[in-house]
Amino acid sequence: MSLRFTTEQFLSVFKKYNLSVWPMQVVLVLHAILAIILSIRRINRSDEIISIILGFFWLGIGIVYHIIFFTSINKAAYFFGALYIIQGLLFLYVGGLKSKLSFKFHPNSYGIVGSLFILYALIIYPVSWTWVFFRSCLSQKSDFWSSLSHNNFHIRDIVMDR
Repeated sequence: MSLRFTTEQFLSVFKKYNLSVWPMQVVLVLHAILAIILSIRRINRSDEIISIILGFFWLGIGIVYHIIFFTSINKAAYFFGALYIIQGLLFLYVGGLKSKLSFKFHPNSYGIVGSLFILYALIIYPVSWTWVFFRSCLSQKSDFWSSLSHNNFHIRDIVMDR
C-alpha cells in the first residue's frame, strides 16, 4: 500500500501540531487525569463530566489535528475530521446532555488493555516527543543561543523546517 505522503511530511505534521498547541497539552493531560479519577472514584455526575471531556477531546482532534493540520498532506483528513466531530457531538449529547453513557474502571482484561492505551497516551508519547524535541534543540544549539541572544526567541523557528 502506497501512502500519498512521505514519512517526513507525516512527522512534520506531528511536529507542527505539537508545537502549535503547546502548552495546551498540559491542560488536556490534566483533564484526562480528571476523567480517569472520575472513572475510578465516582462522584455525582461523573459520567456526564467524563462525556463532556471526551466530547471536547474528539472535537479538538477532528477540528484542530485533522482539519487544520493533517489536511495539509492528505485531503482524506477532512472525512476523518468530520467523523471525529460527529463522535464528539455524540459524546456531548448522549453522555453530557442525556446522561446515557457510563464510565467505570473494571480490573479485567478490557480495563487493563484500556489502561495501557491511556498510559501510552499520557506518558509514553509525551515523554518520547519531548525527548525528540529537546534533542532537536540541542543539535541546533548555535541557532538556539543566537535566537536567545538577539531577543528574538521563536521556538517554532528553531525546530521547524530544518
